[in-house]
Amino acid sequence: MTITKTIQIKSEWQLAYSLDYIINADKTRNETLVSGHALNNIHNAEFEMLRTRRFAQKMKGTFSNGKGKVFAHHIIQSFDPKDNITPEQAHEIGEKMMLQFTEGKHEFVIATHVDQDHIHNHIIFNSTSNVDLKKFRWKKITSSNLRKISDEMALEYGIQPLKKTLDSKYKAYEKYRKEMTFSNEIKQGLDFLISQSSSFEDFKNKLPLLNLQGDFFTNSGKLKKICHL
Repeated sequence: MTITKTIQIKSEWQLAYSLDYIINADKTRNETLVSGHALNNIHNAEFEMLRTRRFAQKMKGTFSNGKGKVFAHHIIQSFDPKDNITPEQAHEIGEKMMLQFTEGKHEFVIATHVDQDHIHNHIIFNSTSNVDLKKFRWKKITSSNLRKISDEMALEYGIQPLKKTLDSKYKAYEKYRKEMTFSNEIKQGLDFLISQSSSFEDFKNKLPLLNLQGDFFTNSGKLKKICHL
């Protein structure tokens, strides 16, 4: 079975961090499990995606500082350890899913991570189309459409979609996957953020750029928690 989750990217800084995070050579077998669509160079993906966005703004005359806007979407597609597929197959499934989901009209980078006990794809696609310059509109039904396409592509490789009768198992696996994926992602993000912050106040101000919020101090002055927004 496959499980998909999406995160909105709302700043240039967050886009740069997210791309660096998913391409990580230690997670992708020295980048052999990384590829891009409609991009000249995956290591130049941030520039190319932003160039498309700015060209669209110029053509439409809708200039904006980007505050509150969605620059890109980050999709995480996870596979059950029991699915018995190779990382290469998981990567192919993710590519096929995205080409159908976006109709091939949006630049994207896909990276298959193999550093945990379950294979998962990280996919970042530009919210602005490089074909017709239109914005991708994420509606209420979009997430369910994405899951449907994911299941259809996975079925070609013998991966059965999750049945409603297995709802409890789905919830248990989803909880496990979230804990494993996001705890690791938060740690990576915090390490990067600390290295890029000039002070503690600067660190706190930048947390929302990673979709994180902090509950910093108890009465004893200790850190309480940091979690996703």
